[in-house]
Amino acid sequence: MTGIKRDLNDPIVKGATIFDQPAAGTLTFGPSPSLFAGGSGAPPSPTGGSTLGFGFDDQATADEFNSLLQDFLNIFRPYIADQDLDDIDRINRQEQASEFLDVLAKYVKGNATLEDLKAVDVRDLEEMDGWNEYYESVTTDETAADTEDTGTGTGEETDTRQKTDEWNELKEAYENGEATLRDLQNFDPGALSDNETWMGQYNDFVTKESQAPQTWEEIEEILRRNGYSESEIASVEGGLRKTKEYSDWLEYPENRGKEFGGQKYCHEREQRGGNTPYDDDCQTRGSVNIGFILGELGYENGSWWDVRPTAGTACTTDAGTVGTRNSAGDCIEDPKKAPGAACANGPHGSQGVLDKDGNCTFVVGNSCRLPGETNIDASGVIDSKGDCVPSGQGTSGGDCSVITQENADECGFEIDENGNLIDKDRDPDSVDDDSVAPFYTNCGGGIFAKTEADCPDVAV
Repeated sequence: MTGIKRDLNDPIVKGATIFDQPAAGTLTFGPSPSLFAGGSGAPPSPTGGSTLGFGFDDQATADEFNSLLQDFLNIFRPYIADQDLDDIDRINRQEQASEFLDVLAKYVKGNATLEDLKAVDVRDLEEMDGWNEYYESVTTDETAADTEDTGTGTGEETDTRQKTDEWNELKEAYENGEATLRDLQNFDPGALSDNETWMGQYNDFVTKESQAPQTWEEIEEILRRNGYSESEIASVEGGLRKTKEYSDWLEYPENRGKEFGGQKYCHEREQRGGNTPYDDDCQTRGSVNIGFILGELGYENGSWWDVRPTAGTACTTDAGTVGTRNSAGDCIEDPKKAPGAACANGPHGSQGVLDKDGNCTFVVGNSCRLPGETNIDASGVIDSKGDCVPSGQGTSGGDCSVITQENADECGFEIDENGNLIDKDRDPDSVDDDSVAPFYTNCGGGIFAKTEADCPDVAV
């Protein structure tokens, strides 16, 4: 391991006179620094009684640190005496010891706070005999009782320590399944709220834990820690839609008690092409809205667990048009169901068109089945009221045996500017000039009839 160069102006180097100093200005601090090597006597006093060379402003402060240093070495040295220089435990302890003593010296001089000292990682030192007592004596401010009522100094530090312990206990309970996400979210940081570092770590942790999971096993654990009984959890699971392969797997008795290795529920099934599921069994996601349950328990982005509507069912799009649900639950406009689209279930068996509400309405003039008619070849036409009337009757319900300007269009004719009756279905080139519609009799006065006997009396 490469030695770590420490500046001689460092207070630890200046105050700890048992360091070896191989060269002016630097001290080599490697796996086996002289600070931790052998000896148990008190460190030598500074030369000539001066404390300036040790980084302290007065002798009393230097003596205080030297006393703490000696107590530390008495605990530390036995644990590295028989260890190899490259032993990882020895290396880890020495690194943590160096950092702790560095901050301890600054704390004694007044250049670091008690919280700075407590923030040092000393986990590898906790196994040493006598360490806990030593650490408690160093990190406990004897003036706490005198300053507690003032709300400053040690009183605030005590509040911070208490809140830190409270949070650590809550976090441990959460990780053991004994606390809920709501417990974390409702934690009152108190004195820790002014600590930006701690608050940042707290917010990051809670935000991460607040994201809704996407596996049933995690959902099951969440429900259990929030007080759901086993029967209630089973009921929730029973409301999920099983994938086809899981359903088939459950049919085999030999699989009882075994763990299925694939995707159990349709919520886990990916979609192909945006809308098409892998199997028809996953056109719906079941009947239990787990997303809502998760939201009530404090989780975010739980809509992934929402119940999917059955694909193919009618719906109304955001634009107000008729649509159809796809397998993802989205309402997609269906051109075949848009207003004006043709439909086959109009009144009296006729072809119709869809109105804005999706109803198949009649179209005047379309073929229809006459009421009570048993002859399948007999048909009528839809009139202006939506009724089916005989084909020769006209769409307004009148009799087309007599044609006038009023019913000519409905009966398939028109009367031109010369007073001729024009059959709109005949080829104009085959019509002679004298009688455009020779099968109708010109009764005069713009009236035509199938027979002369049908001609009404016309006033002359």
